[in-house]
Amino acid sequence: MNISVVIPAYKKTDQLLNNLEQNMPFFDGCEVIVVNDDPETSMLPVKEKFPTIIIVKNTKNLGFAGAVNAGIQAATARHVFLLNSDVVLHDKSFQTALQHFKKDTALFAVGCAQQEKDGATVGKNTICWEDGFVQHSKASNMKTGITAWAEGGASLFDKAKLIELGMFNDIYSPFYWEDTDLGYRAWKHGYTILF
Repeated sequence: MNISVVIPAYKKTDQLLNNLEQNMPFFDGCEVIVVNDDPETSMLPVKEKFPTIIIVKNTKNLGFAGAVNAGIQAATARHVFLLNSDVVLHDKSFQTALQHFKKDTALFAVGCAQQEKDGATVGKNTICWEDGFVQHSKASNMKTGITAWAEGGASLFDKAKLIELGMFNDIYSPFYWEDTDLGYRAWKHGYTILF
């Protein structure tokens, strides 16, 4: 097994079940971990429908970073594919992205293209320092290449490098900016991030 799929979940069990139904065929050969970030929500329906899924239950709501970190710690594969519970996959391209890690030992993550509800493709970003602040924007093209960070909703990571960098910083709880921060730390450490 080369990939552990980590899916943070907060309430919305019906949506999670529907998306798992569509995504499970693409997880062939992967370890699948759902992190329940709401102690009051039962994951019994998920476990009954998909008995091979590993459920990690947080004893309190930790927000995105805390939930994802719990899943990363439970993962046994060398690479971790983070997938938001509201994302529907169209293919197994996250698995073919493993080839990039073989070519570049400094590769930290591969971010996947994501299609928004309005049809726009996102996932490739730029970042710079300007006027005393970190500035970021969507990249001018969505072609394969370097990106500022791998978006936490659909990206493949080298688990050892994730742990080395301290994973996602929970200072951003409940969510937003933690993936940008992680990308910045990865670049400072000399790693690369690919879209």
